[in-house]
Amino acid sequence: MFTYIVSGMRRTGTSMMMHCLGLGGMSLNYDESRELSLHREYPNNPN
Repeated sequence: MFTYIVSGMRRTGTSMMMHCLGLGGMSLNYDESRELSLHREYPNNPN
C-alpha cells in the first residue's frame, strides 16, 4: 500500500490533482474542516 500526499498553496492545482487521483480509483482522505473554505468563489483575473 502506498500513501500519496498532495499539498500546496491555494490555487496551485491541488484540487485538480485530488480529483484526478479519485477518478483514477484511489481512495481519498482530506481534512473535512477545510472543505468549506476550498469552495469559496474567487474573482476573475483582470489580466
